[in-house]
Amino acid sequence: MKMMQSGSVVLLVLFGVILGINAQERPPFPPPDPVLPVVPTLTTPTVYPGQYIILAANTIRPGMPLTLSVTIFETQGGAPVSLEAAIIRDNVVAVSTTAILQTGTNQVTLQIPVAASAAGEYSLRVVGTGGLTINETRSLFFNIDHFSIFVQSDKAIYKPGQTVRYRVLAVYPDLKPYVGPFTLTVSDAKGNVIEQMMDKQPNKNGIISEEMVMSDQPVLGDWTIKAEAEGQIKEYTIKIDEYVLPKFEVIITVPPWMDASHDQVQVTVTAKYTFGKPVEGTVSLGAKLRYYNREIHKRIQVDNNGKAETNFTSTELLGLKRQTYNHNPTWYNNEQLVFTANMTETLTGITQQADEAALSYHSFPIKIVFQDSISRSNYKPGLPYHVYLIVSHQDGTPLTEEERLRGVELRDCRERCYGDNASWNLQRITIEPQTGVAEAFIASRSSDFSIQLSAEYKGVIPKRFTFPGYSRNGIAVPLPAGTYITAETKYLDKAASDSNTYIQVSPDNAEALMIGSTASFTVQSTMAPGKFTYQIVSRGNILESETISGVTGTEYVITKQITADMSPKSKLIVYFLTDAGEVVLDSLEFVVNVVFANPVTASFSKIEAEPGTSVSFDVDTTPGAFVGVLAIDKSVLLQADGNDITHNQVLESVGRFDTTADGSGGFNPFFDFAFCFFPYPTNGNNAGSILKNAGIIYITDGNVVYVEEPFWEYDIVAFAQFDGGVAQADMVPNAGAGRQNEAGVVPEKKIRKEFPETWLWVDTEADSAGHVSIQTNFPDTITSWVGTAISMDAQAGLGVTQNAAKATVFKNFFVSLNLPYSVIRGEKFVLEANVFNYLKQDVRATVQLQSSLDYYIIQGDQQMSTPVSKTVTVPSNKTATVNFAIEPTKNGMIELVVTATAGGEQDGVRRLLLVEPEGVAQEYVVSDLVDFSNAAAYSKTFSINLPTQDLVPDSVRAVITATGDILGPTMNNLDQLLRMPSGCGEQTMIGFAPDVFIYKYLTETGQGNPTIEQKALNYMKKGYQRELTYQHEDGSFSAWGGGSGDDGSTFLTAFVVRSFLQAAPYIYIDPAKMNQAITFLINHQNDNGSFMKSGRIVDQIIDGGISSAETLTAYCAIAMDQVRTSDILSDTTKSTANTALTNAMNYLVSRYTVIQEDKYAMAIVTYALALGGSPSTPQFLTRLNELQTVEDEGRLKYWTDQDEQTTPASDEFYYRVWRGPPSAAIEMTGYGMLAYLARNDVVGSIPVAGWLSQQRNSLGGYSSTQDTVIALLALTTYAERLTGGDKNMNLAITTTADPAYNQAFSINTQNSIILQQFELPVDSGNVTVEGRGIGSFLLSFILHYNMLEVRSSDVFDVTITILGSDTNSLELRACGRYTGNGEGTGMSIMDIGIPSGFYVEEDPLLEAIKTHEFATKHEITGKSVVIYLNEIPSMMETCINIQARRSNTVAATKPSIVKVYRYYTPEEQSVQSYSASALSATDICTMCPDCCNDGGGSGGAVPSTATSTLLLLTLTIFSIVGALVM
Repeated sequence: MKMMQSGSVVLLVLFGVILGINAQERPPFPPPDPVLPVVPTLTTPTVYPGQYIILAANTIRPGMPLTLSVTIFETQGGAPVSLEAAIIRDNVVAVSTTAILQTGTNQVTLQIPVAASAAGEYSLRVVGTGGLTINETRSLFFNIDHFSIFVQSDKAIYKPGQTVRYRVLAVYPDLKPYVGPFTLTVSDAKGNVIEQMMDKQPNKNGIISEEMVMSDQPVLGDWTIKAEAEGQIKEYTIKIDEYVLPKFEVIITVPPWMDASHDQVQVTVTAKYTFGKPVEGTVSLGAKLRYYNREIHKRIQVDNNGKAETNFTSTELLGLKRQTYNHNPTWYNNEQLVFTANMTETLTGITQQADEAALSYHSFPIKIVFQDSISRSNYKPGLPYHVYLIVSHQDGTPLTEEERLRGVELRDCRERCYGDNASWNLQRITIEPQTGVAEAFIASRSSDFSIQLSAEYKGVIPKRFTFPGYSRNGIAVPLPAGTYITAETKYLDKAASDSNTYIQVSPDNAEALMIGSTASFTVQSTMAPGKFTYQIVSRGNILESETISGVTGTEYVITKQITADMSPKSKLIVYFLTDAGEVVLDSLEFVVNVVFANPVTASFSKIEAEPGTSVSFDVDTTPGAFVGVLAIDKSVLLQADGNDITHNQVLESVGRFDTTADGSGGFNPFFDFAFCFFPYPTNGNNAGSILKNAGIIYITDGNVVYVEEPFWEYDIVAFAQFDGGVAQADMVPNAGAGRQNEAGVVPEKKIRKEFPETWLWVDTEADSAGHVSIQTNFPDTITSWVGTAISMDAQAGLGVTQNAAKATVFKNFFVSLNLPYSVIRGEKFVLEANVFNYLKQDVRATVQLQSSLDYYIIQGDQQMSTPVSKTVTVPSNKTATVNFAIEPTKNGMIELVVTATAGGEQDGVRRLLLVEPEGVAQEYVVSDLVDFSNAAAYSKTFSINLPTQDLVPDSVRAVITATGDILGPTMNNLDQLLRMPSGCGEQTMIGFAPDVFIYKYLTETGQGNPTIEQKALNYMKKGYQRELTYQHEDGSFSAWGGGSGDDGSTFLTAFVVRSFLQAAPYIYIDPAKMNQAITFLINHQNDNGSFMKSGRIVDQIIDGGISSAETLTAYCAIAMDQVRTSDILSDTTKSTANTALTNAMNYLVSRYTVIQEDKYAMAIVTYALALGGSPSTPQFLTRLNELQTVEDEGRLKYWTDQDEQTTPASDEFYYRVWRGPPSAAIEMTGYGMLAYLARNDVVGSIPVAGWLSQQRNSLGGYSSTQDTVIALLALTTYAERLTGGDKNMNLAITTTADPAYNQAFSINTQNSIILQQFELPVDSGNVTVEGRGIGSFLLSFILHYNMLEVRSSDVFDVTITILGSDTNSLELRACGRYTGNGEGTGMSIMDIGIPSGFYVEEDPLLEAIKTHEFATKHEITGKSVVIYLNEIPSMMETCINIQARRSNTVAATKPSIVKVYRYYTPEEQSVQSYSASALSATDICTMCPDCCNDGGGSGGAVPSTATSTLLLLTLTIFSIVGALVM
């Protein structure tokens, strides 16, 4: 069957509408032709008994019935029939039933078990005894789908770091919910399983609602949410991408087609913000032929209405195919012209790409199409053939009255169809208005071998163009200038019947069939059947069967009540038996409009309002039903849609339970049954093929004629649609379709903006009246919001909103602010206030900046401390900018408040700006672990000793923190443990491993803290996602992942394996990924038990020294110990790991004499042996104790390679972020403590825990990655052993600089886990903490301050060279050379500060990193760009060039800081400052003259110095706004 042509779907719908208006006016069905008798066959036909016929669907599904329609015409002696029906699977009966049947039509039902499996071969066996003898078997298809699974997410596309929210549900064909368990699996774009939930039970209404936190560095691409239930699988795709949303939409409008009568084509480009207002700017418009490279470009201006129009001549468009225009229009027939547009907004310079628009070129403006989708593919001799034609414009729109009155000439031919002697019957048929439908009946005779149909439409075009000659049946037809003939041909074959007996069923109802309505169908036959039988089949099963007796004529009307079970589509199969036993059969398929038993409507109480306005989202549905609400920014849908469950998706899913032979699952390929309802015949040239195509198997002793139809039969139509005439655009397959792969896909449009996306995602329940009202406020974003709802009720089933609710958030007059990210105290910056006026008239606006003690407003040469107002004229539908010059006087967050008024209109915005102190931030931390069991009272004095030179005024902050839990600082700063970049595979684990320790500690000690637990759980999930991006195909992990060119790292793989397995009890860890990694480690174990180094070990503490093989082997042995006790791994894997651990321990024991002087090696090896239970552990532990350092009369114990545990507190070290021991000392002390705890020596661990507690920074971590992980593992393991005991301590803080200050606080069992923090009002003198009580607590004194200059150590030689600068640009080169011991550094960081008001140009930086010998990646954080370097060698300088551009106006810029340091020993760092005179010497009033004036701002659409559309759509109204930290 030929596919429905473009544009005809719309007309088909109209066709049904028109016919449905007055069905009795349609042409009556002609009776069977009495003049054309059936020609008798020449041979005596075989006579079949014809005693019975059994029909059933050819497909079974778990949990669903299979109904057999059994019609018994006669039995031996009238005896009843004992009928046994059984489903056989691999020769074993799966289910069976027995019935005693009399003559007539009966139904026998087999219930398929829910547990039925797709494995095996299924068949239907029917055995009859008694009045009939039957023993037949037919093959069955098995389809696992017995309900439909749906997944809904709040969006279709997500950015890294966002939360994915989704719902999962399933419904049976009657739309009632499945309430059994699901298995949910989330996989990233590489197939890594990120989350898995087994046996997840939905709520009482069958809904599962979940969310998943996304890592800030996930695998980008298509992620899959897979829902599995009872063998069914639904895979739902979401996209993870680094994108920003469009906030204005660009649409190209072109005519749907062009033809030879068109001299030109008008193209219109429209640009509007999502809140509906026009965008001003310019458009770059392109036109090309699809699959051709030549292109035309035009640049046009958008007018005040957001529109741009231009014309392309047909000569220049069609000339794209060849340089010389070919005036034969057929040469261009069916070519597609593609138009693209890029719109650049005047206000911001942002460019937005439109979706492409396309039009097709056709030879003629009008097309004529045989409507094959509702016509039979063959004719039945003696019965009328119903012809349906659609005559329309090329885009499917109706003809004009003048065009319609021309009518259609329909010709039919049986023989002699070519040449002068051709014999054609002609009839002129009219074209229905509006619909374009032309229909007629063709008589048929049994002597006809085939019938050829030809339909012609003669048209006229205004252009006096002479078309090539038209050939009709091989005879040339002359055409006057300006006239043309468009034609289509159809070939009909004769249906097959051994007895030349036929039946056909046709619809009487052209209107949509509704549930509860009555439908009638006319059955015509070439002989009086006496009686006939019909079945109604829907959703893959027989619903009804009935035999109609006493039929004496050749026409009969079946009248049926339409029921819900018949939706969305049913088949009506009718048949009778001839005296010779032939089964004469026909089938008609009809669509029933679905009426949801659970209707859902949704609406906003206000469809247009200002930001922050109160609003309700109202849903009406079934009382007590679950209601899931979704409201998202329209901008999200512009980027990607398909996330919601729609009305049509539900209809389509139910329709797919039908059975057909075309592979469409019952979904008719020619149209969407949700929109088109006209009944259509089931394809087939004979009874057998009709049943096959209807998805019906049959068992009978009658004659079912079946001739296999060649698959190429329908292709004849496609290639024989015209006879010597002009090929029509819609008469042949699209020539371009086969070239899709050659030309590639259309480029995705680029996204330019970022704004709030999901507003409402609410799970709730309807009240007793079926109502839900969500009271909320509109977000502050200026945009349109789209709201939908799904509903689920156990009885009424699923309901979805058919029409989304929409609301627009908008203000006619508003102001937005443009600020720099941050500034340094002493710098002056411009606050840009953009005033938007969408009123109908121009306004004179007054813009006022409120005063504050935190800043001066610069007016001329004055520093104003009072409010400053400026006036500006803002034209209608335009924007004006007002600038204020500001000099901050205070460090920290300052509040900026701007109001704008114009007549009765007003708006206000409040924003926060970070003001940073000059110089380099410093920190000094002293901690004390206090236990009152050793003393009745406590007193500790801390001195605020600060350098006298280069201290930044007002930068000193002194803080006391106290907690009753040794892990308090860590728990309260899980996201800030490391003040360093964390952008590689090993560093990512710093955001993972401590979360596992803390979560385990809280759960095992019973100290429930939901906030901290949820934070730790989310960080674990994010860390798992992120770390998988660094896995190689062989299962190993490396610092930069599989695409870096580096081999997988043995060290990092062991680290990941251990950490992931530690997390496995709390989050999903894919066992397959772990098995890959473990296999990699096992393959890297030598015969002597040691592990060989593979890949780059970026931590030189692990890699360096004489004991590198021993430390790496110990590290891997620790991982093997974790493997052998894991619950998620197989026994085989654990056994292999146990063997590897034994071999590794034997190797380590043999190396005692080699490592006994190496403190680090002794610490890690002793811990590995203690974990593994080695008998040699005491020997190693004794030696380890001999190497330890003891202080404070045994209160403190630790291991270090330095003579002193801390760095001298002299001025030259004040540049350090934190003055403490080297990372190696923290690591080896952590391993030593873990060795104690592995042997349950808690008492011996106490002084070690005391020392480790004192070394932490203010955030509860340490200076690097491994030291933080190992020390926190030791402390959490220690804390787990000590949990318990009452706490009740009362303490007080006093200061000498402020004697009046006295801060009392208490620590008790109830608040023990809380980190109490007190900021002291002093910056000099002494601070004393005193107290009494019972229990223990951790006390920390933290001193923050800034230094103008720092004394750089000589570890790195750092140089900064300004390559070029002016007030708007800066280019610099930062170089570093290692001057310490050794040839290089291992992983190092170059942290380059950028001046205030500038941003880094990333494209040239990315190119530089690609070709750099040592640089691997970069990160931009605030005002710094961080460069990761695998190495900074000592023999040469390592340099990076940075280009920066101005984003905001900032004058008198302060020096910026460049830090270079070794990642794993950050105490080895050098600091250098730089300043460009072109920036530091600038004057704010020179850079922005109108900033310092008393007058008004700049009228009109003045471009901002930064991208202000971001501000445009993230506005906050003054009366309700919160603070936004930039």
